[in-house]
Amino acid sequence: VKIIFSRTIPVCLRILKAIPSNDTVRNKIMIFVQRMIILLGVDIVPYMPDFFPLIISNCKQDDILDVGQMFYQLSLKFKSKAIPAIEGSILHFLRKCHELLSIETCDDKETALSRKSEVLAIKKVMFATLNQIVSSGCSAVLVSSDNASSLENVLGIAAEGAINIDDPTIKRTCLQFFKELVSRWLVESEIDS
Repeated sequence: VKIIFSRTIPVCLRILKAIPSNDTVRNKIMIFVQRMIILLGVDIVPYMPDFFPLIISNCKQDDILDVGQMFYQLSLKFKSKAIPAIEGSILHFLRKCHELLSIETCDDKETALSRKSEVLAIKKVMFATLNQIVSSGCSAVLVSSDNASSLENVLGIAAEGAINIDDPTIKRTCLQFFKELVSRWLVESEIDS
């Protein structure tokens, strides 16, 4: 079964490359990839750097939770073995979240209230994803040669969530992110000493 399903991955990737902006195709492929993470295990990791850019570039507000779940699932299931899958796309994901957060709102009160709820949902996904990556032992993605220059921005995003957002879940998630990050870096620095 693993062999048969592993042969479907390049086919799905070609379809996604052909029509990446098609919402239905992108949605079904994200669901497929999440299932392949379970079925194929760590063998899916080499394919993820090809899937993530296409999915993230074209995702919309409705997709952001599924994208976050893929990062979450990879880091939870494979721990540090997921780093190659996550490293090249995590900043792209955070940029996409910020892009979705900056969408203008209408003056209509009902629409504004709905938009406020959407913004909070995007922030929860963003912070939960960062927290899971660090908690799973994948914090090296934040200081990789490609991502280290953006570390200050990532820490600033988490600090904003911990300080300025009035949602207890987000505050707790951001504080856990910092706690995990510091404790992991302290352990790593002790090992290096």
